[in-house]
Amino acid sequence: MLILGIDTSGRQGSVALVRAVGVEPGAEAPALQPGTRQMLPLRPQALAGTRQMLPLRPQALAGTRQMLPLRPQALAELSGGQYSELLVSTIARLLEEQGLKRSEIGLIGVASGPGSFTGLRIAIATVKGLAEAFATPVVDVTVLEALAQSLGGGSQKGTRQQTPLRPLALAQSLSGKVIAVLDAQRSEVFFGEYVLGEGIAGYPVRMIREALADFSGFTAVLAAGDASSEIITPDEAIAERLRAVGVEAKLVGRPSAEVYARIAYTKFCAGIRADVATLDANYLRRSDAEIFPVSKSGIAPA
Repeated sequence: MLILGIDTSGRQGSVALVRAVGVEPGAEAPALQPGTRQMLPLRPQALAGTRQMLPLRPQALAGTRQMLPLRPQALAELSGGQYSELLVSTIARLLEEQGLKRSEIGLIGVASGPGSFTGLRIAIATVKGLAEAFATPVVDVTVLEALAQSLGGGSQKGTRQQTPLRPLALAQSLSGKVIAVLDAQRSEVFFGEYVLGEGIAGYPVRMIREALADFSGFTAVLAAGDASSEIITPDEAIAERLRAVGVEAKLVGRPSAEVYARIAYTKFCAGIRADVATLDANYLRRSDAEIFPVSKSGIAPA
């Protein structure tokens, strides 16, 4: 199975192709017992962007216990200000470079937010177009959900080149509560609480909640919660603010499109998929247009 991963949730985004080894184009899939899906090892196909080959450390999927060795792959980012111009053409170019057709995509994994309103809308619209045209299943993965399973990776601040990916956490081999935090600007944060090691068969990640809160409200949530929860964030400013009030937060990198593809595949094998007709971004907050409506005269109401 060929899996397309898309992330346009932040200032920088990415596109990835990942293949489940064992189901090659034109080959018959192994026979399975009724009502089950086989978890197949994944190997990266390619990531959109630069052609530079970067070394990778082994990674693994939630729902597996084996660390799967990965071949080197090209890593790069899409500019957030050019998602509408570059996303579709980048997917097409990536497929062409790999000698593949759009109809060969067997699954689409997409970062559904929270994040950039424009970026998320573009990604969801693109995914719906691809899914409806080729009857391709889709699995949406929230950014907070991906962070909760990520031990790092992403790009260095101020650069376009991505650093080598660190291992993706094994949700099944980890246990306990994790709180993922994103900077929502305006002295607010997006946060998600999860329990790793619990959930449905094949996807042992249970979400408690995902929400928006001001910073003081979030620290109150932490004070009232489980002190053993691990707090992770990709935002250095949030980590510093938390440390200033006596809360230790682990600084991690933002997940790449490959991570979203891998998590989507794991969820798909567990029987989880999105309804393409109702698929929407997980904004967690209203847009500025909704918060500050402008009348036909062009003047915002007092």
